[in-house]
This record gives sequence, structure tokens and C-alpha cells, in this order.
Amino acid sequence: MPSAPEAALVLPATSVCVAVRRVRRHGVLAVMLQGATVTLTSDVDGAVGTATVAGDGTWSITASTLADGAHSLTATQTDVAGNTSAASGALGITVDTAVLAPAGLDLEAASDTGSSNTDNITGDNTPTISGTGEVGATVTLTSDVDGAVGTATVAGDGTWSITASTLADGAHSLTATQTDVAGNTSAASGALGITVDTAVLAPAGLDLEAASDTGSSNTDNITGDNTPTISGTGEVGATITLTSDVDGAVGTATVAGDGTWSITASTLADGAHSLTATQTDVAGNTSAASGALGITVDTTVLAPASPGSGSCDTGSSTRTTSR
Repeated sequence: MPSAPEAALVLPATSVCVAVRRVRRHGVLAVMLQGATVTLTSDVDGAVGTATVAGDGTWSITASTLADGAHSLTATQTDVAGNTSAASGALGITVDTAVLAPAGLDLEAASDTGSSNTDNITGDNTPTISGTGEVGATVTLTSDVDGAVGTATVAGDGTWSITASTLADGAHSLTATQTDVAGNTSAASGALGITVDTAVLAPAGLDLEAASDTGSSNTDNITGDNTPTISGTGEVGATITLTSDVDGAVGTATVAGDGTWSITASTLADGAHSLTATQTDVAGNTSAASGALGITVDTTVLAPASPGSGSCDTGSSTRTTSR
């Protein structure tokens, strides 16, 4: 009876190939029988191929399609006399032809700057994105604006995180693919939309509202109202801080959907004030100060002198004497 074949595995990119050579067992040269027919068998898919042993005692079989998963491969040979050997020792292989897309892409809270750490609006242009994938796979993160922006290996707990290379200001649709240890690359993940915002302009158009500009003119910026209302324009959702060069910060407001804001100041000291405003946007960026608005607060006036007093009383006496 012929001896059982012994196999060494070679895995090309698109097929399974098993090759056999002469081997020495216990000091005796065991030669594959020239002309014998080798049958390769999977414990999952059954017989998956045959070959004839060549003149140098070797054979190779490109297997028929194997199911994804673990396989125990064995081989038998049937010589030209019709004798069939016992099965060879088993060769364990794993076939892996597909990988799912990464999942759960998220802008990490520490990178989601500004008034909210869940709104995906950030002033960080190298943000950290995390998600889940297949252990050991290589994840590639891609922006629809900047292309590939980072890679990472999926950790043993199935998670990954990537600190992106510098992203341009603006909206980004971020997706991820993963390439597993078998070399399969997944489809793209679902998209994560984020906005990178690293700069904000100063507020504009500061004005003392007419209702607060008391006196003979409602446009002269001289007022008897020491808690006047100042208005202007800014970036929607930004927080405006109004500052006096005399009294410091005197009020805040949020820019409305139409881009306007107004602040009724805390009590201002009498006198001249140079008022400026800054805005902090939802991404956490704070602008330079606006141009200054000069106003004068005047809440007091001296009383006039009492009538009949002073230098108008001439002569030696103002007393009237009756006779």
C-alpha cells in the first residue's frame, strides 16, 4: 500500500494550492509514487481536487471553491495498481474572503470643542475619530474633502481611534474602510458628518439703540440711561461679550438666527465709554474685539442757582422800611 502524502500549503491571492514533496521519515526516504492519483479532501467541503504525482515525486492541487471558515485538509493517493493510502496528516487552514465595514464612527468628545461636545462642530482641525472593527484589521479614515487622513489597527477589544491629519475648515463627510489580516478590504462605512471651524470674525455694527439714546437727539450717543441697550451683528449661535474700557465686561448675548444681537448693559459709570464686543462661536473660537463704539453716560445735572441771590442785590440795603 502506498504511504500517505505529506502536504505543505501555499495560499495564492485567489485560490488554495497544496503542494507535496519527498520527505524523510524515521531515516527512510518516503517517495511519492510517480503516477499515483492524489485526492485532496476538506472536512467541510469534501473532495476538492485531484492531481497526478509528477516524475519528481511532487504534486499540486488548486482546490475547488472552499467555504469561508476553518478547514482540515487531508490527502490520499491511489497508485497505478489501484491501492489507496490512508489519509495524510491534516493541514489546518482558514479561508476568509470578506470583511464587514467598520462601524460606529464618532467624533470623540475631547475633540468636539465649543458649547457642545456632541454637535460634531469643532475648532480642532486634527480631531480624533473612533469606531469598531475586526480585530487586527487596518482601518483607513477618509474625508470627502481631504482624502485619506489616517490609519489605525483595530485593538483586541474591537475598537480603534485615529487622530486625523490636518482637515480644511468646513464640512467633511468621513468614512472608514478596513483591510483584514487575510487581505480583504471592506466597503466604506456609513458617513460621519463633522464641521471644522477654526476661526471667527469679530462682531460688527455696534450701535446704541435709539430707545436708549435719550435727550435732545437719539443719534448722538449721549444718554441719561446708565443701562443702555447695544446691538450689532455676529455669527449665528455665537456668544457675544460686551466690554467697556471703564467698567469691564458689562453683558453677554447669543446671536439670533437672523445674525443680530442686543445687550442691555449692566450699570455704567457716568462719563465716556469705549464699548467693544467679542464673539465665541459654537466651535469654541473667540474673535478679536470689534471696532469701538463711543458713548457718553450722563445721569446727573446740577440744579440752577436760587433766584434773588447773588450780585443782583445792589445798594446799601435790600430791606424795605415802613413809615
